[in-house]
Amino acid sequence: MAYCDPWDVPDFESRQCILKVLDATSEEEFQVLATDDEFMNVFSLCGDTSMLKLTNKRKIIQSIGAYEVLGKRKMALDQIRKGLKSLGVLELMEKYPQLFEDLFHPKPMPLTAVCIKENLLFPQQLNEVDHQVIGMLIRFLDQSSQERLQGFLKFCTGGNDIRLRQGKKIAVEFHDQNYIQASTCSLKMMLPTRQCLVLWFV
Repeated sequence: MAYCDPWDVPDFESRQCILKVLDATSEEEFQVLATDDEFMNVFSLCGDTSMLKLTNKRKIIQSIGAYEVLGKRKMALDQIRKGLKSLGVLELMEKYPQLFEDLFHPKPMPLTAVCIKENLLFPQQLNEVDHQVIGMLIRFLDQSSQERLQGFLKFCTGGNDIRLRQGKKIAVEFHDQNYIQASTCSLKMMLPTRQCLVLWFV
């Protein structure tokens, strides 16, 4: 629990209880907590039988935090562990933990035109106009500032992180309209094929 923070506790009531204990600096304040029904309910669920007093402050915080962050989720975590073990992944994770670190503690990824282009999925069959449109899109991305790239990503995905859901790419398709359209839910962008499309990439 050395790295656990009150804000890691997803349950609002339990988090408030931890904050109350953190704020308590005297035995009198702990006596007040002992009369707080909401606090006592949360405290009893975590299974800690310590006396509510100042000297047990750290232990009380750890008990509530451990129950909320780990105890409640132990069954699900055990199932995940069992699944990883059956696939042989658990052994690799234990042997090479540094390779899996980003899965649990993602690091910020700089947004560049190259990153976005690598996450675009174009149709296999393209006509001459489609190729021209793609060329304009690529040129637009290459010449865009960081702010404009962020806007493009937000328009296509609804988010700010280039690491897309389950490794999916943004599917680029074409329609006979004079506007660009995007569906953030299905990660799809529709590009116009009419002559006026050139206005969109200026």
